[in-house]
Amino acid sequence: MVPKLTYRNLLIRKKENSLTGIPNFATMKNIKPTPEAKALSLYLMAFKASKPAIKEQAKRMNKHWDKVKAGDLSKEEYDVKVESVLKSHGGYEKVVKDTVYFYVRKTGEWTLKGDDQYCQDAQKIADKILKSKK
Repeated sequence: MVPKLTYRNLLIRKKENSLTGIPNFATMKNIKPTPEAKALSLYLMAFKASKPAIKEQAKRMNKHWDKVKAGDLSKEEYDVKVESVLKSHGGYEKVVKDTVYFYVRKTGEWTLKGDDQYCQDAQKIADKILKSKK
């Protein structure tokens, strides 16, 4: 049974986390996923309708990410899980390429913009795909 979330429990949890070295709840709000985790998340979102197994993987990875944000799972453990699932789908490059191709084929364009590594990698692939379409 999960303890009720109260202010007192948060204080106790914060104290426990500082003793165990696990980052506390307040610092976990600002945590960002790696480019690999972002690629996997978008890939699983894109293809979850086509295969029930991918839908289950998406649910499982979302639960793991929620645990990371709550401080129940370390970021390093999460990254190991991401790498494992990425490997089963062909690796980072293949996942990015398949995801970009899926969305370009579906919508005719790639709209995700950003300064992070995933966005830059995806934009390069999108540019190649859109260039070859013309």
